[in-house]
Amino acid sequence: MDAIKTILRYEWLQLKRSKAFWLLTIIFCCISLYAAWYGNNEVKQQQRKIELVKYSIDTSMNTLHQQLLKHDSVAWEYEPLYKAIIYNKPDGLAALAFGQRDLHKFAIEISEGTYYYNKYATGYTNKTLSGEINNPQKQLAGHLDISFVIIFLLPLYFILLSYNLLSSEREQGTLSMLGIQPISIRQIFYSKLFVRWLVTFSLAIGMILLASVITGALADNRLWLIILATLLYSLFWAGIVTIITALHKPSGFNALILISSWLLICVLLPATFNSVLKAKYPTANKIKLTTAVQKANTEVFAMPRMDVADSFYKLNKAYKNKPGDTLPNGWYNPRWMRSVHAVLDYGVEPVEKEYQQLLS
Repeated sequence: MDAIKTILRYEWLQLKRSKAFWLLTIIFCCISLYAAWYGNNEVKQQQRKIELVKYSIDTSMNTLHQQLLKHDSVAWEYEPLYKAIIYNKPDGLAALAFGQRDLHKFAIEISEGTYYYNKYATGYTNKTLSGEINNPQKQLAGHLDISFVIIFLLPLYFILLSYNLLSSEREQGTLSMLGIQPISIRQIFYSKLFVRWLVTFSLAIGMILLASVITGALADNRLWLIILATLLYSLFWAGIVTIITALHKPSGFNALILISSWLLICVLLPATFNSVLKAKYPTANKIKLTTAVQKANTEVFAMPRMDVADSFYKLNKAYKNKPGDTLPNGWYNPRWMRSVHAVLDYGVEPVEKEYQQLLS
């Protein structure tokens, strides 16, 4: 046991003297700090947008309320402002693992005036609120948050520290000297590996906790799940390094195989899996649906209003009641607008069914 403690202490001293170790550690820490700042900044932007939407809705509803108190017909102009917003609020933990939050709506607008755009997600306002308009380069590369650092960069850091655990001893001619020590080569190897794994895991946990302080996620109990996942993930890569370095190959060979393993596990396998899923379950063509919506939208607003109403009443005879053309100040009668929505739905229905079938 004393010999193992001596080796552990010696390995740590060796790492401390290594300029490469400190350079890698500084780079890893800098990237992690930037990732924490980036995730926190992205979440704050979404939170600010949600607050702006809240302010806009409150202002509009207050205006409508004042007009209704005056019994002013102008209040009809604010008919589309009868709405509610469902918020998918990001929390501090989202900053650590941003994932695909930008591809999911974080503010969904619900109202009679925006029903049609919400249903098909073709309106510019709806896309802006949902976050669907985004930098395509960012969507392609992903988000540089803490989860990205742990998944992609942590294995590289560990590989660069551990690829030459025994091969460097062999290449320097000191491996035979280690063989005459009172402990086995295997114990020496695992002691050296443990030091490097402990340094890597401790650094990762330190960066996660620091990022949690920056983003305000430190009090979230789910943080323990991230720490546990990091522990298992680092142990997995420790196993990979053990298998490769145990082959007694030169350092260059170990580095090549370990980097290739990293590319295979972190890049190629997920990409292949994604391609197989796309081939087996093809993504629905939303462009076709959007085109059909735009075409139907153009056609229905080019029709005379009474023709639109008649088309609606043919399908809904119980509602037949000739609506007036407009309300005061030239605003459309809400009953006519409902007819427009219904006719649009019927026109797009065949393409929408095909779209929904592809999604299911």
